[in-house]
Amino acid sequence: MVTPAQFTDAITIISPKEAKRAAKMAEKAAKKSPLTPRQKQVALVGAYGCFALCAVAVLIGIVILVVGH
Repeated sequence: MVTPAQFTDAITIISPKEAKRAAKMAEKAAKKSPLTPRQKQVALVGAYGCFALCAVAVLIGIVILVVGH
């Protein structure tokens, strides 16, 4: 017999008190963010830019391997 705790996608039923506590903790964690909304936006754009740069580097490497041979 397998216990439900071993399933990562198992549905967890919580009481209203636990839900309220979790919401309060999430709100508190959101307030702790050291970044302003503008800084978060810049970080997101930078992350997308880095991802695009890596994708271009991989494509260039593939082109060099295919055409350079």
